[in-house]
Amino acid sequence: IPDVPAMIQAAKEIAAMGPKFVLVKRGHGSDSVITDVLYDSATGSEHLLSSVRVESSNSHGTGCTLASSIAALLSQGASTLDAVTRAHDYVWGAMRYSAQLDTGKGNGALNHQFQTSSFLSPAVYAGPSMQTSV
Repeated sequence: IPDVPAMIQAAKEIAAMGPKFVLVKRGHGSDSVITDVLYDSATGSEHLLSSVRVESSNSHGTGCTLASSIAALLSQGASTLDAVTRAHDYVWGAMRYSAQLDTGKGNGALNHQFQTSSFLSPAVYAGPSMQTSV
């Protein structure tokens, strides 16, 4: 999907099939800022979640981590928007703190312990989300 307007359109088309919420991700590409779209079909709200791209070969498991984080937060009673925003931030942090790690050959794993571990990359953590509603 080439850009944010097309992502919003895709989300609306998927929402027309029945789901209440649609999350369209755009992590691959070359943009310096990555924007994901969360669409709420009940209200017609479009929420843009943006973060600065992290250059890292340690990106294995980002999708699974995002989905699991969203599910865990929803099970704890978070709203969908809050769960997606917090999961988005968590994946960004786990990726940011894994950027300097040498975890083997190929795409390495995220640093899931970045919030609690002293085993951090030299990067300084600053939350990524630049959430906006359209």
